[in-house]
Amino acid sequence: MMSRFWIFMLIVVFFSFPRIGWGSRDFGMGILLGQPSGIKATFSLQKRIHLDFTAAWSWNDWMLVMGDCKFEDYISPWSLYWRWYYGLGAYGGISNDSDREAVLGVRVPIGVSYQFPYTSLEVFGELVPAMQIIEETRGRFHYGVGILIWL
Repeated sequence: MMSRFWIFMLIVVFFSFPRIGWGSRDFGMGILLGQPSGIKATFSLQKRIHLDFTAAWSWNDWMLVMGDCKFEDYISPWSLYWRWYYGLGAYGGISNDSDREAVLGVRVPIGVSYQFPYTSLEVFGELVPAMQIIEETRGRFHYGVGILIWL
């Protein structure tokens, strides 16, 4: 387990060093830690519009797939590294227990991110109100912090 941690840290350090012509924010990969936690991929459609896809697992024994369309903007015109975003998305999942319930819902991600200057490394935090529609209708709340590496 500890060797996986050091391999992950080595990858993060390698991708965080500046590169010549590394200004692109077209595709990113990262991790999300929270409720739910998972692996995240981000695709840029335009400069400030992104599609996010996450394969995640919940603390309550759920496997989830989430997809969001996010719109981002700078927090202030004087800081080009801090951004905030909002969006609309959906999630679907299945429980890991014996009855294999399926769920489907909508979500509204709201968050902030910080891209470290001259690197491809970004950290983010988000709060996501969600509404489960299938199995039963009820409100949910997703949240998390994460790290993203722009490739």
